[in-house]
Amino acid sequence: MSIGENILGVFVLISIIPIVGAIILYFRGNRSVGTKWNATLPVISIVGTLVAIFSQPLGRENINAPALSLLAIPTIEILLCVAALRFQKIYHIVFWLVWMTNLAIIGIAAYLAFFFRIQF
Repeated sequence: MSIGENILGVFVLISIIPIVGAIILYFRGNRSVGTKWNATLPVISIVGTLVAIFSQPLGRENINAPALSLLAIPTIEILLCVAALRFQKIYHIVFWLVWMTNLAIIGIAAYLAFFFRIQF
């Protein structure tokens, strides 16, 4: 395993904590805290993407449309979480939409970290 796969594996395992915590807090009635826990994974994704873009040599050349598109979904998720905290009518649907998107992100990351191998 490469160091990137190890880092991604640790990310997947740590990311399970806010996903489970958000559900527990949602069902216990702490909706605002559950939504904040739901927003932690997009924040971590944005920070990780920015670190990956700028840590490369020639970091300024890595800023292009495909790289910036990796920021689109987490940014939309954060905006939806802010809207859910502000407007109570859309809270339930937004919470579950963001939660399912986070679950999909973790699923893809888990596949890449633990099951996907490039053979030469």
